[in-house]
Amino acid sequence: MNLFKNRPFALFCLIFILIASIAYSLPANNKLFLACVALSAVLVCALLCAVWKSKRIACIFALLCFLFAFCAAASQWAFVDLKREAALGYSGDKDIRFVIVSEEYSSERLSEYIVKIEQIDDERVSLRSVVFLGFDADYKAGDEIYARAVISPAGEPILGFSRSSDEGIYIHTAIYDDSDMALISSGNTDIEIIFGKLRRYVSEYMDSLFGKDTSALARAFLLGDKSEVPSQTLRDFRRAGVSHIVAVSGLHISVLIGAVELLLRKLYISKGIRCVLLSVVSLIFLAMTGFAMSACRAVIMLLFVYFCYLFVQESDAVTSLFASVAFIMLIFPHSVRDVGLWLSFLATLGIVAVYIPVSYHMRKPPRKGLAGRARSVLRRLVFALLLTFICNIFICAVVWVVFGEISAVSLISNIVISPISEVFIVMIPVVTLIGRLPLVGELGISLLSTLGEGITYLCGCFSDIEGAVISLGYPFAGIIILIMSAAVAVMLVINLKKKWKILLPPLAACLAFALCLGGYNFIRRGELDASCYSYGGNDMIVLTKGYSAAVCDLSSGAYSFVAGATSIASENMATEISEYVLTHYHSRQSATLDAIFRNTLMRKIYLPYPSSYEEYLIMSEIIECASEQGVVAELYEYGSRIELLDDAWCSVFAADSLRDSGHSAISAVFGNSEELLCYINAGTKPADAFDGLISESDYLIFGRHGVTELAEFSPELDISEVKQIYFTDAELYRHFGASFGDAEVYITPREGATSFKVVLG
Repeated sequence: MNLFKNRPFALFCLIFILIASIAYSLPANNKLFLACVALSAVLVCALLCAVWKSKRIACIFALLCFLFAFCAAASQWAFVDLKREAALGYSGDKDIRFVIVSEEYSSERLSEYIVKIEQIDDERVSLRSVVFLGFDADYKAGDEIYARAVISPAGEPILGFSRSSDEGIYIHTAIYDDSDMALISSGNTDIEIIFGKLRRYVSEYMDSLFGKDTSALARAFLLGDKSEVPSQTLRDFRRAGVSHIVAVSGLHISVLIGAVELLLRKLYISKGIRCVLLSVVSLIFLAMTGFAMSACRAVIMLLFVYFCYLFVQESDAVTSLFASVAFIMLIFPHSVRDVGLWLSFLATLGIVAVYIPVSYHMRKPPRKGLAGRARSVLRRLVFALLLTFICNIFICAVVWVVFGEISAVSLISNIVISPISEVFIVMIPVVTLIGRLPLVGELGISLLSTLGEGITYLCGCFSDIEGAVISLGYPFAGIIILIMSAAVAVMLVINLKKKWKILLPPLAACLAFALCLGGYNFIRRGELDASCYSYGGNDMIVLTKGYSAAVCDLSSGAYSFVAGATSIASENMATEISEYVLTHYHSRQSATLDAIFRNTLMRKIYLPYPSSYEEYLIMSEIIECASEQGVVAELYEYGSRIELLDDAWCSVFAADSLRDSGHSAISAVFGNSEELLCYINAGTKPADAFDGLISESDYLIFGRHGVTELAEFSPELDISEVKQIYFTDAELYRHFGASFGDAEVYITPREGATSFKVVLG
């Protein structure tokens, strides 16, 4: 493709992007050393340029390469490390004066505000921080406040919470007493506050106009505000492979600016004036999105194109793309870790560097007649598939590192959903403007609501398809992705006479992945992985087979692995939870299960019959949450057989003698047609109904399930057939170990989270 031929500035910007990305993760001293090395190389090149006239052009080229590398390393050191070191020097009890930029979060315990600190004690500063106040705080953007506060480094626990650092925020501020605060003035404004207020006003207006559900989706599409979009909707978008349509980026910018340009053309406005007006509109739109990095990339790239038209009379998409990303990383050094920016950059690179030249050579003159129209439709379908395929190929390395899974239905879902989404994007501002008009406004709102519901419904349908998401956690996945990405990168910079050949590495990678995945599943066909996770006396058994997982929650309830069930399943290459078995009830479970229903594709949950009115209320809440998210809820009795995955099953046993203590001692057995695994609660003697299953088991796991008082193991049980015995901590082994003689025993340490895996079948 020879991507950088006649594009030296694009190459310089690429060097800046790579060095900035590498430098960001380096310690401050290493960044400074890298900057010094690059500066030394610049000086050497300048000297060679002065004395080596025959190679002057080459020396100038090398000088510029090292100069961009120096700027990348130096900017990261100056704007990240030095600013962080200066900010952390203000830790402790301080008198501060700050202006509230926006309200970030509010809960029953506290409120968070993003602020600009203008003064600390008697020193004038300019720092961004997160301020923690009481839950009843009622301040607005633009309020200037004087307060006595406690400043601490970002990430340290404060007011019982630990909040990670945001972009450019190195300190957090807590105000423990309202009497330590004094409101100096209200209505202070700068660009960020003005557009923050405008964004909030537009959001409230859209809420009142469209209704909660439609407005939440419309604000996500138009403003990039996904705070009110239900978690399960975002999950469905991700699993369907269309997350980009709710992340304001090139698609949204091109659709909206294209619509405005069409309107300006109809008004017969000259192209030069159109470029100026569209530049202003795009900047206003960027500010309304809160300067999202993916939107920044698209807008800055668009501005480069308009600038070239106005002053250079020609533009280059590749150079504009690299220049826009390098400019963003220079102005916002923390953007090198912004996943949205990388996804937007790489997808756009695939479009301008591969899709456009390849599709150009594939285009043929249209033919007349019915056959010609059919071919035209088919060609458009092929181009849509090609576009989605190329974008997925270019972003797959980032997807592998960040998400660990990729949508298998994205090729089809994008063809179906993207056209509807483009109409939805255009209609949002139009209906917002005409929404108060009689009849026309009502019709527009109704149509917009229908489109939003249709998009959500289609995403849910694609998400629910079995195997819609493929895990990239397999050992061979990373090797294939790295080799393919390296091959594509090489082919981008060499001269390819036949542009379509750049598609050979991705096609070969897809074939290799399919063969490896097929071989992996064939070799492990019928195998059922059983993983036990233990932390602080709380246990969880996860069965995985193929892309599905079944979870048995054996935690005490005071602490649970419920919130981590998704990551536990993904570690075993499962992308959905087909069954979730709850073994008891606890007051916190309805909230934690509701969160996992929203964020994870779960198909069925099994609940034990309640033994008290309190348990009945908890069960009712869980069933209600499950019903809202489309999860099937089914009740079971202790000791009954529960079907899991394809051919696996489990039975849960509760020690009735301990039920009066407020918590049952839970044991369980898992198996398939070939082997059995028993989880034995160390706090109770196994019931008679459980004894036979223990004797027939191939594997035993001794866990605590929240108990501290340990029982004695029955010496009458025959465990001669047991292959392996696991203890979730060393204390359990010291208590029970002598009962098992020479059996193969595995012990995990008491401290921290531990896990071990066995294979059934």
